[in-house]
Formats: sequence, structure tokens, C-alpha cells
Amino acid sequence: MFKKLIFVILLNLVSFFTVNANIDIKARTVILQDFLSEEILYEKDADESIYPASMTKIMTSIIAFDLIKSGDLSLDDKFIISERAWRLSTAGYSSMFIMVGDEVSVEDLLLGIIIASGNDACVAIAEGIAGTEEEFAILMTSKAKELGMENTNLRIHLGSMILIIILQLEIF
Repeated sequence: MFKKLIFVILLNLVSFFTVNANIDIKARTVILQDFLSEEILYEKDADESIYPASMTKIMTSIIAFDLIKSGDLSLDDKFIISERAWRLSTAGYSSMFIMVGDEVSVEDLLLGIIIASGNDACVAIAEGIAGTEEEFAILMTSKAKELGMENTNLRIHLGSMILIIILQLEIF
């Protein structure tokens, strides 16, 4: 109980000072939202179209975890690595260095995405779940809309999922 009281007091103090603070953030766009109340505390050019880093990896992980939760995918399931996924590890992109023809578990691929920021692991999961990156991009766009990102459109650009274009990211 004492910890909750201290937390509430600190939260109120932080809220008081941030409301009255003159915030100078160097980022081009910013949205700061209170998790509990969902109140937008600060925003700067929130409606500007941006190309967020790692959005593909985040969306890939969300879809995989949703499928695991629903029982349609297991951490023990294995996907065969395509040449397309493997090529990303040889092209200088961040990767988990998987090899063509390897059978890699969903668990290891997710670790490759989350820890190593592996673009090759993203492609392997996309192909394993949806058959192609293009079909997986459709799943990601649908999931984005389900999450309230109404103006977001994910698509394959220049033949590589790592270059997906986010037309407009609207998180809140």
C-alpha cells in the first residue's frame, strides 16, 4: 500500500511539472500518451507522415504472438529459410544469419527479430505465416487498422519487406 501511495504522489508531481514545463524535443514528431488515462500529454507534428524504424519488426512480432496466443502457431513450429530471407543476411542488413534451407523454429526467429533486429528472420516468419511478403504486408495493414492506426498502409517496396512504407502512422 505504501508503494502505491508513493507512486501516486510521484505521478502527480510529474504530471504537475510536465504540464507547466516548456518542453524542447529535438525529434521531428512526438506523441506522449498517459497509459492509464489514454490522455495525450504532449504532441509535436503528430499527423505528419513518417517512416518509423523497425515498424516491420514490431508488426511481424505482434502478428506472430497473436497467432501463438490463438493456437494457430507454436513456438516449436519450424519454417524453412528461403533464398530471399537468406540474401538479407548477406547484403549487410541487420540479421540473425540464417542459411538457405535451414529449418528454424518460430521461437528462434522471434528471438532473431527482437534481439538481433533480424530482417532475415522477419522475412522467414512472413513467408512461413502468409506464404509471401506481399500477403504478410496485407496482414500487417489489417492488424494496424485493428490497433487504431487507420491511416497506416504497409506494403512491399522495391521487393523487400525491410523497405515497407508507412504512409501515415497514427498510433493514438
